Amino acid sequence: MKIAAVIAKLEKQQQELSEIIAALRELDQAGPVGTADLTWDENEKRLLAEALRRAEGNQTEAARLLKLSRDKVRYKIAKHRLKGGFGG
Repeated sequence: MKIAAVIAKLEKQQQELSEIIAALRELDQAGPVGTADLTWDENEKRLLAEALRRAEGNQTEAARLLKLSRDKVRYKIAKHRLKGGFGG
């Protein structure tokens, strides 16, 4: 692998970590309220929609982010009636 490719990959990972840190800071400021009051299915739907958003609708990438199989992600998209891979 060329050095430029490694640098590009690390920069992408750095951006993803920055987004995760920002999301965690938001959750921390919100306190114990928020997703705690949601049902399991509502939380699952939110996580799936967020993974699809981060993956720009790419189901394979969303599956990787969620550490699930692509088939499982497709099942959950249908289960939660998410449209176009971005939710709604």
